[in-house]
Amino acid sequence: MARSIYIAIVFMLVTWGASVGMGLMEQMPIEQPIPFNHMVHSKKVSCAECHFVCEDNRDEDGELDCEDCEEAEGIFCDEHATCPDHRLPDIPNTRNCLQCHEDDLIDIKNGEVDEDMDEADKKSMEAKRALLSFVEIDDDDEIESVKHIPWKRITEMKTSNIYFSHRTHSQIEKLDCKTCHGDMGTAEKPAPHPEIKVSMKWCMDCHKEKGVTKESASNLCNACHR
Repeated sequence: MARSIYIAIVFMLVTWGASVGMGLMEQMPIEQPIPFNHMVHSKKVSCAECHFVCEDNRDEDGELDCEDCEEAEGIFCDEHATCPDHRLPDIPNTRNCLQCHEDDLIDIKNGEVDEDMDEADKKSMEAKRALLSFVEIDDDDEIESVKHIPWKRITEMKTSNIYFSHRTHSQIEKLDCKTCHGDMGTAEKPAPHPEIKVSMKWCMDCHKEKGVTKESASNLCNACHR
């Protein structure tokens, strides 16, 4: 009897310790490899320019044609051809950054940098130097190779049985990105935690607010859990 009680106590302590550990893990700040300034970029480009939503690339009949990627003029995510349902937006890769910052990186590599700069420019330079660490530039100032930037996702679904379509929310229902991600367009540095804590109740409340119908935001179980 005493042995059973001892085992039960040990089990409870281990379970409690694991739950506390998981809680601490969730609270630990997320650090990104580059001190990216969303506010500076959001004034010049839309969210979709960097976080391209695959599902927006559809034919008139609504079908997604992967072959379009090779000929299209735009940013397509690396996983586009292999993604089974194309519901995830892309996290920007190094090539995306080079579309605007290739000349900046070449100048930094060659030491052609104005050292007399204000605080904002210094922070921008810090981010570009971090980006340069993922790019190889040869002696002829040509991009020789690029490395993957190990960005860390801030907002993600924690369970695998949830179906979430970015196309439905952002393209069809026209929801602003900040509805789910917070006002990232005003962030001057990477967010250490999700701006909005998404939960099933939070999603269902939003569906109710938008108006639950068969054609729109349903709260039926099989609408989101498949």
